[in-house]
Amino acid sequence: MPSLTPTVLLLLICAALVGHVALLILAYRIHPLWILAAAFLVTERFAQAIDIPMMYTLKYVRVYVTVLMFLLGLLIYRLVRIGAAGWAFLVFVTIFTLGALWSDYPLLGLQYKGLYWLLAAGGLMVAASVRNSDDARTATRVLFVGLAMFLVLVLIAVIQTPSQLLATSRLRVYGINANGLGEAGAMLIAMSLYLYYA
Repeated sequence: MPSLTPTVLLLLICAALVGHVALLILAYRIHPLWILAAAFLVTERFAQAIDIPMMYTLKYVRVYVTVLMFLLGLLIYRLVRIGAAGWAFLVFVTIFTLGALWSDYPLLGLQYKGLYWLLAAGGLMVAASVRNSDDARTATRVLFVGLAMFLVLVLIAVIQTPSQLLATSRLRVYGINANGLGEAGAMLIAMSLYLYYA
């Protein structure tokens, strides 16, 4: 990743302050882990968009949201009761992460796969924060809003430049992989069906 310029670093710090204030305000009504999971859904795909100039800045935001989600769940809410399936998944992810030790670049592999481990553990804590069916509906609504925000921005880009649909043999919006767009759309459909029938 290229180094951050002082201007970008200052903008990133200001955005973090605004984000933290918004998180504190929203936390009175909505569980903060659900808000952070929705923020991850918005930034995750945009951090892979090669046509966005601030792609690398969004990578830092994605990493920060992941670490914050893990630390909030572990230290503040103490969500360690994740059940047998959750522990089995965490053991699998740990073995997957430690597999980087046998690569040609073990430290880089641990750095990359360690972030995946943090995300998986954070996701388990988000799931553990859901206590009943009302929590499940509310959490799904929050995640739905985050994912819908991402897909609305993608739709706006397609409407502004419809040639992106025909530029290559695959959909290419902001340089995001078409499979990633499909995954986001599939998750949104699944959440929509859950909210409609729940």
